[in-house]
Amino acid sequence: MSDQTATDPGALEAHQHAGIRQWVAEHLGGEVHAIERLARWRPCWKVTYATSAGVRAIFVRGDRPNAGPHALRFEMDVMQVLEANGISVPHIHGWMDAPKAFVMDWIDTEERAPGMLHTAFESTPRLGPERWQAMLDYMGHLVALHRLPIEKFAHIRGMTAPATPADLALRATERMYRYGEAAGLIDAPLAFVQSWLRRHLPAHRTEPSFVTGDAGQFMADGPRVAGLLDFEIAMIGDTHWDLACFRGRHPYENMGDIPALYRRYAEVSGRAVDLRVVGYHTVNFLQLSAIAALTFMN
Repeated sequence: MSDQTATDPGALEAHQHAGIRQWVAEHLGGEVHAIERLARWRPCWKVTYATSAGVRAIFVRGDRPNAGPHALRFEMDVMQVLEANGISVPHIHGWMDAPKAFVMDWIDTEERAPGMLHTAFESTPRLGPERWQAMLDYMGHLVALHRLPIEKFAHIRGMTAPATPADLALRATERMYRYGEAAGLIDAPLAFVQSWLRRHLPAHRTEPSFVTGDAGQFMADGPRVAGLLDFEIAMIGDTHWDLACFRGRHPYENMGDIPALYRRYAEVSGRAVDLRVVGYHTVNFLQLSAIAALTFMN
């Protein structure tokens, strides 16, 4: 790719389209009919292609450079483990070098994908009866995620088991906080919140589990979950981090009756939800989100 292509948005998009067409031909044996750039935080495309078996669609999830050099490969590796262990995620077709991306099945649904805060800003989030039933269904999927043996992820870089309660509680936030310090993004309120988190960590929580890192994101087929999405910040941590995500996302994305969701989680898992720990991880999740947002604007 030439320097001129890299700096010309139209030429760059055409170059990426050419790479996608070539990958589909080589790996899926198909001829691309349409490529649609989607509005996301990262480059993403819906690609429609045809083979002798008919017309199909894939989702090409591109790289966001400020996420780190290994973030995209990490997410693909995580989703492949989930798929291999019966979790409802789109089938992963493989890795693409140009553009840097990984390829998965397209989930065909008319609803706006949850978790797209840029569209939540533009329209009032709605939660109809079917979506609410899908939210309740999602809690069973979340329990299944949390029950996966953490050893399944041991080969993935960064997915080691926390050694202490502090590491279990704070691994993700401490990593983001150190990044924020190095980038000069930490102000007095953020420093205070991190100090509070360190001083009030739930030391009785010692059981590591796979957690999504940003729970509540899925596509639905009516009242049922069609596929789980977005594992970019998945980790080995405390299950209550994921439960806190519903509270953290709710101001922008209508998550419904959150106490009812917690009751469903407890019912399916057979384990009580510790609301004080959920409260702690709500602060934890929002602290990470605030620093992450600053990195996007920096």
